[in-house]
Amino acid sequence: MNKFIYKIIGNGKTNLIMIHGLGFNNKVWYLNIPYLKKNFTLYLIDLPGFGKNKNINFKSLEYVSRLIYNIVPKNSVWLGWSLGGLIVNKIALLYPDYIKALVIVASSPCFVLKKKWPGITIKNINKMFNELKKNTDLYIKKFMLSNVFIYKNENYNFFIKKRINNKKISYNILKDIKKIFLYEDLRKKKIFFKIPVLRIYGEHDKIIPKSIVKILDKNNKNTYSKIIKHAAHAPFISQPKIFNSIIINFIKNLKKK
Repeated sequence: MNKFIYKIIGNGKTNLIMIHGLGFNNKVWYLNIPYLKKNFTLYLIDLPGFGKNKNINFKSLEYVSRLIYNIVPKNSVWLGWSLGGLIVNKIALLYPDYIKALVIVASSPCFVLKKKWPGITIKNINKMFNELKKNTDLYIKKFMLSNVFIYKNENYNFFIKKRINNKKISYNILKDIKKIFLYEDLRKKKIFFKIPVLRIYGEHDKIIPKSIVKILDKNNKNTYSKIIKHAAHAPFISQPKIFNSIIINFIKNLKKK
């Protein structure tokens, strides 16, 4: 297998593992690094099939979760956005005794819309993957315009022009990830009751709607949810200052307990 590559930035005492979402790579955290590297040692992961790891197979949720867990320090805080959130969910299930805390951003333990469960319709999942397969660049641009910058701000032009996604994603990678979106369901698992979990959502997210907060927070004292106003599916891009302050305060409070 090709060597798995990741980037380390900062020298803080707390390790923060950061995992991006579908179609992107670790450059998506560009606006967050200046804030977070002062407080943490950042491990910026490119998922298999993306960025520097574009030649590594994705295979399955469990395979990727074990692969990443085994190359980074234990007792870290794990941050995952969208697909990355599902991965850190899985890692916490596999290794609950070696996880310091989770930060799950605009994500869900089950992406598919079900009875009494907000999510994405199977029709829209199929449409999304067909568009990604046909023209990745065009899909990402449309995604940024409709799911990130619902209100244009100073970061708009940078992220529209910057190479933060793969030019093309291989068919096998898309096929593996599509299976995860359609069939992975971690809702019934007893998820890390002892692990502190911060969940961050965008007020106007159409992919992971904020209505999921009441469901996931119910009867779980270790889960803390924040909804960022005027944000959609990527609040760390559209409102980075607010997003980063939430992360820093959450992790600082972990140390006091």
